[in-house]
Amino acid sequence: QQQAQNEAQAVINAISAIGTVTLEQEAAIVNARNQYNALSDLAKSYVTNINVLTAAEQQLQELKNNSAAGTA
Repeated sequence: QQQAQNEAQAVINAISAIGTVTLEQEAAIVNARNQYNALSDLAKSYVTNINVLTAAEQQLQELKNNSAAGTA
C-alpha cells in the first residue's frame, strides 16, 4: 500500500507540473498520462488530481484542433 501511495504521488507531481496547457506542454501531458496508465488500480485510486490531467488532455486536443484549422 505504501508503495502504491508513493507511485501515485509521483504521478500527482507529474500532473501538477503540467501547469498552463499549451502545445509545448504536450510531452508533459502525455508523460503524465503514461505514468498514470502504468499504475496499479490501487495506486490509481490514490491519484487525487486525475481530473486535472483529463482537463489538460481536452484543452490540448482543442489547441491542436484550432492549430490545424488555422493552417488548413
